Amino acid sequence: SPKAAQRQSRGLHGSCTLEHKHTDQCRHFSTADEMKRKVDEYMKEHGDDVPELKGSHPELEDVLAGNQAWVDKMNETDPDFFKRLTPQNPRYLYLGCSDARVDPIQLMGLEYGALFVHRNVGNQVAPNDLNILSVIDFSVNVLKVPHIVVCGHYDCGAVRGSVAKPDAGGLGLVENWLRNIRDVARLHHDELKALPDPETRHRRLVELNVMEQCLNVLKVGTVQRARMKSHVIGQTEVTLPRVHGLVFDPADGVLHKLKVDFGKVEQYGDLYDLYQVPDWAKSQ
Repeated sequence: SPKAAQRQSRGLHGSCTLEHKHTDQCRHFSTADEMKRKVDEYMKEHGDDVPELKGSHPELEDVLAGNQAWVDKMNETDPDFFKRLTPQNPRYLYLGCSDARVDPIQLMGLEYGALFVHRNVGNQVAPNDLNILSVIDFSVNVLKVPHIVVCGHYDCGAVRGSVAKPDAGGLGLVENWLRNIRDVARLHHDELKALPDPETRHRRLVELNVMEQCLNVLKVGTVQRARMKSHVIGQTEVTLPRVHGLVFDPADGVLHKLKVDFGKVEQYGDLYDLYQVPDWAKSQ
């Protein structure tokens, strides 16, 4: 369309401070202020015709303005707010889905600083994911969090995608990640197959996926070592860190605690236990 062609020939690149006047010619803005002025002029003229920006400003001016308003509000209503956030001392490690609809802090009704957060597609605790393993290690060994929460949600695109059969084939790169959820479906194939309809099966697979990821947390060496020191060696009265499975529906936001059968891992201690209890501790 003419408007689309116009946008293509006048693309504005804030990161490189370039304005493409023509497809084969571009020039550097002399100053950041000039770049901002050009972007503002462009958005004023064409902003309603750039739906891919979804209402945001190409230079994140709306985000920066919103941030400043939030900072001013916090400083006015709670002058010590930012001082309390240093150093961090969270009570929970939250392992959740990357879904955009709900903020974990608001979901759990906690104050800022209480939650150390890691999120990925489908709230997976994959044994070959160095990202989440590093987060768990730091949370347990450095931050000393007493609770690890795996939180899933209904209407999860990852869970739906794991069992989808698109006409054009697979879903691309993410298929390799979603295989972990398909493995959960395989482990519980008979239970899921017996359910009456696809939506009921989806919701149950969401729950089973959370439960399985809780078991995966318990298999991590960092967690095992901390729990052994906590319970067997008697460092704390309650074995820490504790692992919890939660699920919620974005349609109502209510959290539900799942009953996770940790015995599924504990009964196979000969396979999953990575550390031996010291001889002196066995008699305690």
